[in-house]
Amino acid sequence: MIVPSIVLLVPWFIVAPDPRFVWALLWIIPAALVAWLVPDLTLRLNGLVVVAALALGGSLAALAVLDHHMLLPAALGVAILAGCSARILSSRLADLVALGCLAAAVPLVVGIAGGFGAFRPYVANHKGPLGTVLVRRPKMVYWTTNTNLGLWRPDGTDQCFATLFCTPYQDFRIFLRGKTLSDGLRMTPFPSG
Repeated sequence: MIVPSIVLLVPWFIVAPDPRFVWALLWIIPAALVAWLVPDLTLRLNGLVVVAALALGGSLAALAVLDHHMLLPAALGVAILAGCSARILSSRLADLVALGCLAAAVPLVVGIAGGFGAFRPYVANHKGPLGTVLVRRPKMVYWTTNTNLGLWRPDGTDQCFATLFCTPYQDFRIFLRGKTLSDGLRMTPFPSG
């Protein structure tokens, strides 16, 4: 899973090096690495390990909210210390520490998201798609270009939604490429000089 994702980064960089086209690849690589690092889940977790891991995750989440610059060094320090001590002691303990780190990640992620206002649950009881709130369509204003091409533009926003012959910006340099709208639109360049 990792090798194909890394290989696909090359054509992305050559063809369309825009981050919006690569997010899936960028998330697959760390997800595959995390899946590879997860220890044997048939291990029975000790209750003390779970409580300690949740407390650790909660304290790291509190640290992230109070001083987010210290979060990464603190989390890395705790993970390195726990991993090294577990490897020295025994492999069973290393598996327990790895599972504990996974358990600590849950309150950490929830705490960070909640602390920065990113955790806002929505109720799906509205009339929009999948129960979301219906987005109001903006008022449309009719305008004509310098070549008498009639177009619409939204009033107060840049979103046309499903309105045909709509452009978000009123630019009078727009004109038809051919005889019909199916030929497309283009703009006259700014005068040089």
